[in-house]
Amino acid sequence: MQAESDTINVASDSGEASGTERPPRRIRKPTTKVRLNEGNKEIADNGSAEPSDLGGNGVRRTTTRGASAARGRTKATEDHDRTLLLDMGKQMKELHASLQVVFNAWKKSELRNKDIQAELRHVTGELRTANEELGRSATTCRR
Repeated sequence: MQAESDTINVASDSGEASGTERPPRRIRKPTTKVRLNEGNKEIADNGSAEPSDLGGNGVRRTTTRGASAARGRTKATEDHDRTLLLDMGKQMKELHASLQVVFNAWKKSELRNKDIQAELRHVTGELRTANEELGRSATTCRR
């Protein structure tokens, strides 16, 4: 087979070029995310999830994927969401109560620290006074 001067012959696969065949690739199951994306793509390609969704003048209303998905929600999903929100609310109340306990303990420790600091200042003042008196008595004894 003679190639024209302006064409280039390229092997389509390295297996074909070398004469050896590659083993076929393993087919994988599509993940949940891939299946959801394909479903959303079909909805977007078709224009709407419900083709009979017409407005007052016979004009098709545009809907977002979220709106059409919200319309198609089942009662079980809504109940699941509601129980999930209630559980999260209970957890938030428990966390709030725990934080209040920690905050109250912190306030008590801050008050105790202030009392200790005041006592420390008082004792430091007494020590300075005693040190000054000792210094005076030491100088009078040396004379």
